[in-house]
Amino acid sequence: MITCSDPTTTGKIVVMRKITVERATPGFRVVRNPRMIRLNRRTEIAEVQNEPPDFLKYTFSLTAFPDLYQHTNKTDQFLDVIGQIILVSNTARVLTSQGKLQTKRIINMQDLSGNRIDLSLWGPRALEFNGESVYEIGQKNHIIAIFVGTPMKSYRGGPPFLSRTSACLWYINNFRNLSFGVNTTL
Repeated sequence: MITCSDPTTTGKIVVMRKITVERATPGFRVVRNPRMIRLNRRTEIAEVQNEPPDFLKYTFSLTAFPDLYQHTNKTDQFLDVIGQIILVSNTARVLTSQGKLQTKRIINMQDLSGNRIDLSLWGPRALEFNGESVYEIGQKNHIIAIFVGTPMKSYRGGPPFLSRTSACLWYINNFRNLSFGVNTTL
């Protein structure tokens, strides 16, 4: 079996063998499932060479904006959201509560009902998000984005917001080969 050179690469179809299936950890679940897989030293990962063109490579469990607030400061799962990007801040260097300087960017999103939510990107994630390109495209078209892997937070009594994690990914105006589910119940 040929192993995948980088098993963390997204957008590839892989076959995994010799994995361990175990009970999911209680905090920050990427998917809503009582089980998770763990890779071990014997795990084999191979890329599928002839990928079927209609294979769904990404799947999301979208949470409606009004349902986000019940997840504030909970660590049991990450959230996936879709919305129109309304505003993108420039990056700024801010002092964190730990006394460190960090780069920060705020993205304001709106759903079809006009509900709004802020998403906060910090550190390298703030720099990776190309706000200038989003601004340029937004001058002529709506910018629809899916953000996955985001917890809902509130800091010192302030309004709740979505926050980035290292698991946070985004998809902007490109939704081929995606599968959607809408989470409206817990």
